[in-house]
Amino acid sequence: MTNHPIPIHHLLIPYIKKIEIIDAIQSIEPYKVYPDLYTVMGFQYEGGIGILTKENKKIALKRIGITGLLTESRSFQTHSPLTKTILIILYPWAIPGLFNESAAVLTDQSLGLADIITGQVVAILEEKIQSTTDPMQMVNFIQECLVQLYLTNNHNYLQQQRVIQIAQNLALNPSQLSVKEIASHYGYSKRSLERHFQSTIGLSPKRFMITARFQQVLQKIQAGECWERIAESLNYYDQSHFIKEFQQFTNTTPQKFSSR
Repeated sequence: MTNHPIPIHHLLIPYIKKIEIIDAIQSIEPYKVYPDLYTVMGFQYEGGIGILTKENKKIALKRIGITGLLTESRSFQTHSPLTKTILIILYPWAIPGLFNESAAVLTDQSLGLADIITGQVVAILEEKIQSTTDPMQMVNFIQECLVQLYLTNNHNYLQQQRVIQIAQNLALNPSQLSVKEIASHYGYSKRSLERHFQSTIGLSPKRFMITARFQQVLQKIQAGECWERIAESLNYYDQSHFIKEFQQFTNTTPQKFSSR
């Protein structure tokens, strides 16, 4: 993986959290991705990646693809230990902002980029990527493509800004209020806020907050905190509620997860 920040084009900063270049990982062991608050674009410039189904079958992903917000964990596996990837970590509102699509279209989906933008744009991008062996040059080509999409599709960012601000606030501080109370606080009806969240973020406000809290749980576990204290500090009703919610995301208990 690159060990230094990759500069993001100034027009794309509201949409891209970070860019990573993943070098050959020397392993084909499956790896699990847990629900978080970001959408991921992947560009395999060497090798490939597949999704493992619950029946342990591998479904190959398109070489240039995008995975939306997940509501449950998902397992991936590289085709080769030499697989190399460029990852563009996007905020979820990048889907309507750059691709002129509802973010909900990508929820729990891993699609080829050509499934959400014109195939000609993807073909040109693939041709450019194949013209070089320098990953940083590939990153430049990808950002050039995204800038063109931004200039073409970014018509409603100001309208979406209010929902984006709410999502940013809830990501940092998942509220204990009901969705109706949150909507009222920001001047929305419950139904209107849920509709805007689905379109701009890809999840309902409630699911978004549950996912945000789960991410805080993971950070605390990785920091070495005991799960009993985590449940209390993050205002779960009780430990059974905490364990049940954690299992829905990880298919294991907090105790087993933290002992790995």
